[in-house]
Amino acid sequence: MHIACSGPTDSGKSTFVMEHGGGSNSLALKAIADDLAASHGRRACVYDRLGYGWTPSMYRKGKGEVFPTSGELLKSLLANAGETGPYTCVGHSAGGHACLRFALAVGDQVTGIAILDGYPDLISAGGFRPGTPPRA
Repeated sequence: MHIACSGPTDSGKSTFVMEHGGGSNSLALKAIADDLAASHGRRACVYDRLGYGWTPSMYRKGKGEVFPTSGELLKSLLANAGETGPYTCVGHSAGGHACLRFALAVGDQVTGIAILDGYPDLISAGGFRPGTPPRA
């Protein structure tokens, strides 16, 4: 999976993880991530979900594979890239769903979520229920 991070690794602040919308890729949020890094001294990462931008799809017709959730994939991607929490997840449109799934996958490592132009049913569709134990 494609990931690009910029900014200091030792700021003592949460790393922004930028989730693009369904019809775009990581380039849609790259300028915002770069501004957070340059102007505000924050670590910020953009990446392409499966089948978007520079990340190929995992799906192979007729193979019947079971794939990890988008939250589990992002958790692994960040770990493999050497990124450590805490995280603030910023999701645009369909990326809001991905932010909620990521929060469920990593628990208290997500200290904030910002959803930009998300769907009205975002919370229920993402499986997020305040006051219930997280599930991946």
